[in-house]
Amino acid sequence: MKIIIIIIIMFSMAGCSTVRTVAGIGPPESDIQAVYPEHKNKVYIVKSNLPDTVKYTVVKDLWYGSGWYGSSDRVIEELAFNARKLGADAVIDVKVWWSPRGMSFASPHASGKAIKLTEPIDLSVYPGEWW
Repeated sequence: MKIIIIIIIMFSMAGCSTVRTVAGIGPPESDIQAVYPEHKNKVYIVKSNLPDTVKYTVVKDLWYGSGWYGSSDRVIEELAFNARKLGADAVIDVKVWWSPRGMSFASPHASGKAIKLTEPIDLSVYPGEWW
């Protein structure tokens, strides 16, 4: 009986999450395959797609799940950090949501596509923010 209770407690503490990250770490290092040199520049975060006139290459689909309560800024900052590691110029189609994870009932999560521009363009004319 004690074992059953311990197992139930362990499962209830584990939370429900489909994100593969460990709390606060982002994608595992083995998942980041930089095609372009890493940089320290700001990355443009866009919640929608860019128009067809903007030419770019998708570097990698990104996602991040925090293991504790927090704001959307925290997970967007992680998307930007991982995009810089990949040498990307922007992250497009950014989605942010809250769901249970670990000991939190509403942990912030985010996903998006890291892109590299193939032609220079001023991204600030499109709705978004520099991170």
